[in-house]
Amino acid sequence: MGNKYKYNFSAKEREESILKMKLTIGFIGCVCFFYVMRQCNNFVLIGLDFILKVYTVAGLVFTILLYKIDKEYEKKDYELIFIYFQKFFTYGSIFLASFIFTNEYLSDNKEYEVTTLILEKKESHGRSSNSISVNIDGLKTEININDYSFDEIDKSKFAAIRLRNGYWNKLLIIDTKLIE
Repeated sequence: MGNKYKYNFSAKEREESILKMKLTIGFIGCVCFFYVMRQCNNFVLIGLDFILKVYTVAGLVFTILLYKIDKEYEKKDYELIFIYFQKFFTYGSIFLASFIFTNEYLSDNKEYEVTTLILEKKESHGRSSNSISVNIDGLKTEININDYSFDEIDKSKFAAIRLRNGYWNKLLIIDTKLIE
């Protein structure tokens, strides 16, 4: 008695399904990349070193795991470096977005406020927003300020920052108010 659930795909059908899978995962990776950039730029205090570690590890792991599929699909045009950077970007973005999402939405929601001296003030140029640099937990952090004009920022000496510890123990910025 044969297996009635066995599927036989032709080489062309297999290539088409792999292409669709790659395009779908690539699209999800792009969406996650923009989510990560927005969150890291506005709300989450994560260092660049941590971001690069997540991207590098995800790129390595998925390059190794998907080596056979990629080699078969790419055939003669297989370039390990290109494939690695594709995985680095796509899966790094997906995993970092998952990390940020769980850090924010699975947190204990206990907020606290820190009042700190404003170390630096930067005026917006073009489409960027005004920002201030402050010291939070011994780390110099740049925070985008959208609710205040640069004149208001320039008059301020201190900032009251509402923070929350995330699920993965990374700080989340809830709100920033300027104090003269």
